[in-house]
Amino acid sequence: ELRIRNLSCEEELPWKEGSTLFNYISGVSFNGLTGPIKFKEGKRVDFKLDLLKLKASELKKVGEWTPSGSLVITDKYAFTEGRPPNITLKVLSRIEEPFVMFRKTAADEDAPTGNNRLDS
Repeated sequence: ELRIRNLSCEEELPWKEGSTLFNYISGVSFNGLTGPIKFKEGKRVDFKLDLLKLKASELKKVGEWTPSGSLVITDKYAFTEGRPPNITLKVLSRIEEPFVMFRKTAADEDAPTGNNRLDS
């Protein structure tokens, strides 16, 4: 049985019934609004939290977080306004005349390097 009494934050005395409550919570398991609710060693385990964002007056799920994993964003544009974020793309091509070809240089010029080798 748990007895409720006033506790002081100023004193460093433990609550006598604290271990009873701790043991009780460790044995609790039920389904709640956020899914299964279980505790192990006084901490909630086996759960995930949905990351929600308010979009056009409604909440949209844009990711999720679990304590064992990390944050997973499922909507890559959820946190950008307007244009997509500044990103770098690598574009691969092959020499295909007349669309992509090597730049022709004079005999007395240094050989171009990198993207300067190409002409379009």
